[in-house]
Amino acid sequence: MNRSSRTAVRAAAGALAARLRDEKQGEEKPGDAALRDVAYTLQVGREAFPERLAVSADSMSELIERLEAFAGGADAARGAHRGRAPEDRTGGQAPTAAGRDVDELAAAWATGAAVDWPRLHTGGAPRRIQLPGHPFEREVFRHVWADGAPAETPGHDTAPPRPAAGAVPSVLVELDAAAEEHLRADPSAADIEAALRNDVMVRELAKVCREMLFASLRRMEVFQAPGERHGAPALIRRLGVVDEHTSLFRALLGILTDDGLLRAEGEELVTTDRVADPALVRWEPDRLEALKREVTGHYPEMEGYFRLLTSCLEEFPAILTGRRKAHEVLFPDGSFDAVEAVYHSDQDTNALVAQLVAAYARARLARDPGAEVSVLEIGAGTGGTTAKVLPALDGLQDRLRYAYTDISRSFTLYGRNRYAKDHPFLSFQQLDIESPPAEQGFEAGAYDVVLACNVLHATRRIDDSLAHARQLLRPGGVLILLETTRVQEFFTLTFGLMAGWWAFQDHERRLPGSPLLSVALWRQALEQGGFRAVRSLSLAPVREDQAYQAVVLAENEGALTDTTAALPPLPAQTPVAAAPVTVPAEPPVAAEPVPVTDHVPVTDHVPVTDHVPVAEAAEAAEAAAGSLQAMVVDAWREVLGVASARPEDDFQELGGDSILATQVISRLKSGFPIELDLGELFQARTLADMVAMLEAELVERIEELPEDTVATLLA
Repeated sequence: MNRSSRTAVRAAAGALAARLRDEKQGEEKPGDAALRDVAYTLQVGREAFPERLAVSADSMSELIERLEAFAGGADAARGAHRGRAPEDRTGGQAPTAAGRDVDELAAAWATGAAVDWPRLHTGGAPRRIQLPGHPFEREVFRHVWADGAPAETPGHDTAPPRPAAGAVPSVLVELDAAAEEHLRADPSAADIEAALRNDVMVRELAKVCREMLFASLRRMEVFQAPGERHGAPALIRRLGVVDEHTSLFRALLGILTDDGLLRAEGEELVTTDRVADPALVRWEPDRLEALKREVTGHYPEMEGYFRLLTSCLEEFPAILTGRRKAHEVLFPDGSFDAVEAVYHSDQDTNALVAQLVAAYARARLARDPGAEVSVLEIGAGTGGTTAKVLPALDGLQDRLRYAYTDISRSFTLYGRNRYAKDHPFLSFQQLDIESPPAEQGFEAGAYDVVLACNVLHATRRIDDSLAHARQLLRPGGVLILLETTRVQEFFTLTFGLMAGWWAFQDHERRLPGSPLLSVALWRQALEQGGFRAVRSLSLAPVREDQAYQAVVLAENEGALTDTTAALPPLPAQTPVAAAPVTVPAEPPVAAEPVPVTDHVPVTDHVPVTDHVPVAEAAEAAEAAAGSLQAMVVDAWREVLGVASARPEDDFQELGGDSILATQVISRLKSGFPIELDLGELFQARTLADMVAMLEAELVERIEELPEDTVATLLA
């Protein structure tokens, strides 16, 4: 269909009018209820094209009459609003129309404005119904072969192509049925009141984020009065924002500009009169506590969000200037507690993912009873999705293999400790989806289902990550993604502290100022990357471009059809690099691991300070080396799950990362009666480096240590 064609819009109006007139003859429900269903379906049930028609009507008869008038050629039909929306290929959000006058909303939508349609249906429960599809233009394109020869040219093979090795049947019909069943059984999927409440809650959270961000930044002696002028580069230098956080800082300035606290004048940002408003929140404990009570009183589920937001913004000045590491704030002592409420807030959507995986497995086994279904989860983390998927696969354990993977060894350790005992069909391997899987020991085309929940957006290039995910899939296998699909200030102010959030290089693929992709951008990337039949699913009864989160499903090209016969799977390939990294048979139970998005920087050494006489420092360091090395070895063994460690062993090569380094440091700190500043240990690469840095800190502060501690260290 030519989406900009006015003729096509008239044809669509005529088809809809005819359908409604036919159904009106046998109408079983009151006309106003049927009209609400039609309106709701057209408003939220399908993607809007640039060429638009909006019609206001008080009854079904009036709607049919106005549609028929427009379809018949009338340009000024009463209640009909026609226009064209500017095409936006960036996935950005259109301006939102306000008010409740239906003709004003219709006219605004027709010219491209976004309308909060569910808000108009509060107090009722309209449903989505089947309506005519879009009229596609019928054109015949004559087939030619790749060499330009006509289709009937002798010597060209017209037989159906042979399927690729390892191809599996398409089960999209079964997956669609499973999704429909799940959404039908979930009351929230059609609960407009709940959807509206959630939307208001997200907006309230965004408002709180902006207020608290401004209060936090003002502690850096900036934005104190109206009329201040700042160029972004000069402000970055003045405040001492480190290179690692310049992208984040520019995003923060964008948030304050959108909120009207700053305004852009050429290359400068100017504080507005709003900064003098006494009602603005100040970074004072009593004011913050009052704000928390106000927000969580209405939305108790925001308690964990507010706690994490406060923890991050409390440390913003120190993080932006490099005095604190982001992961020390998000994951104190390597603990998962601070982010737990956020990580476990999408369990309902994970349940939909689990239903799809289970439906695929059962459909696949119904087609091929002798098959073994293979599933691989990318970025499994602490198993929020896994915990939902595994129970859904009950009864199929003997026919499954499930690869629990993550870039961080801390997560694969955690996964094994939590799930291996009761699920012997699980394996636990490290996988960096930004690199070819075959080079990491994974067999190409070996998996029926690949899952990736809230992980692929955190990669440098989406096209590369999707290509690597596709390399894992059999022809006809499915990729299931769960992703946040709208920019939200909360994520920028929390997980945006991690350098990995801003590591993306393909800005044209992302929503502005964010690593996230809208559903439309995911669909585009998937289709261009060799996937087909892309579907998006949301638990909220809203149009896909209005959903904050979506499950996106796509099938790898090459599925078996009725005219093709299966070929045997590809033989196991010899890994290009080492075999997948697996967890030792009996590793010690590690503290709860947490996400890693950046690597520990490496330096050669840290010089010993001269606060203690040189002779005394040298003597203390030499005597302490053995005891301190034993402490560090014990910490490495406990956190990394290794049997032993030598001075030359490399922390990262043993599976260490910045969060596991946090856990090591936490254990070392607990061994001393004074609070040590061990931040430099993040720079250590080898065990010997870490011991040397620990020695330097202890020698500098040896006079503060109790005598028994000194005696033990020098024993």
